[in-house]
Amino acid sequence: MISNASMTSTANLYSAPLAGVERGMSQFNKAGDKIASGDLSPTNIGSEMEAAEFVKANAVSLRTADQMVGTLINTLA
Repeated sequence: MISNASMTSTANLYSAPLAGVERGMSQFNKAGDKIASGDLSPTNIGSEMEAAEFVKANAVSLRTADQMVGTLINTLA
């Protein structure tokens, strides 16, 4: 049986990467809005590219956390 402490730890395992994805998407959307309005400055284009990489990195962290939880469940089963 999984304790409440284990469930809380699992939730914490996902919270930072999820927040990172949200921040990255927000940055991406802001830069995209500026680009769509005609501001093609290198700063906006670079910001959009940076945000995309930030989202990708956090997605890898989420995938790794999910694999760790799956391995733990398989080990305990």
